[in-house]
Amino acid sequence: MKNFTKSILLALCLPAMLVSCGNGGNAPKNPGEKADYNITLPQGEGAEQRVCAVIETPKYVFASVHLDHVSSVAALEQARIVTTTLQKAYYKSHKHVFLCGDMNVTPESEVMKYYFKHWTNLSGTGVSFPSRDSKICIDYILLMKNKAKVNVLDAKVCRKFETGDPQMASDHLPVYVELELL
Repeated sequence: MKNFTKSILLALCLPAMLVSCGNGGNAPKNPGEKADYNITLPQGEGAEQRVCAVIETPKYVFASVHLDHVSSVAALEQARIVTTTLQKAYYKSHKHVFLCGDMNVTPESEVMKYYFKHWTNLSGTGVSFPSRDSKICIDYILLMKNKAKVNVLDAKVCRKFETGDPQMASDHLPVYVELELL
């Protein structure tokens, strides 16, 4: 892999392995963390209140979200809040802003149609849920449509691992993207 300034790896980590809220992200070590914060998301008609975890570095922003799984109305409102909050902070910047997460909706849903207006889908539509005998795509890695550009070198759902059984760790398979920052 090229050095961090040229290329990065992102992964939708196995829920609950990294943080108790089920959100996680994976990037090269020591990127020079600048700030971290949460965007509180409303419960609305959904099952529970959610959060978007954000890590800002001097050059990149990584956000991880787990949208509501009960109500598409609640999930759409959560997606709007995540997008408007991150756009307000970073739309005019040259920073690469990545949003990774379990959106709990398929690519043709109203939630993803909304996201695709404001974000580029880097991970594609590989099926990652459930982890045993996957049938649908509900996990994504997105890039904000701002001034920052990338070249996707590889995108896939991880199915084979050297050790461990990810199907025992989560009901989702991890989504992987390798890219070059332009």
